[in-house]
Amino acid sequence: KKEGKEIQEDLDKGLNAYWFRTFHFRPKVEKGDKMYFVENGLIKGYGIIFAVEEILDPKMETTCDTTDRVWGEEGDFVVKYKGWHWLKNPVPMKGFQGIRYLDNKPELKRLLDVQESKQ
Repeated sequence: KKEGKEIQEDLDKGLNAYWFRTFHFRPKVEKGDKMYFVENGLIKGYGIIFAVEEILDPKMETTCDTTDRVWGEEGDFVVKYKGWHWLKNPVPMKGFQGIRYLDNKPELKRLLDVQESKQ
């Protein structure tokens, strides 16, 4: 599994590298939205979503180039993102599995907006 730094280096070299996550449902996100991640109790950064697609052929669409692992199944959805942005000051948040939407968390959205404006 490539780390964020390695994929950003591939992007900087002009390679068509990106990260992706698969879901058994269509997440309520669109192209241009930000996808944040919690790691060790902190939101440390985000990527910019460039595609949300239904998976038609998992072997062709959601195979990891590094591990050769196939993620998701036909009929699942894949969210693709790139352009990783580190937050200058990570924001505390309890970890969870799945997806959370900022629409339901106005205080968290405000904190993230403040951190992004400091970059």
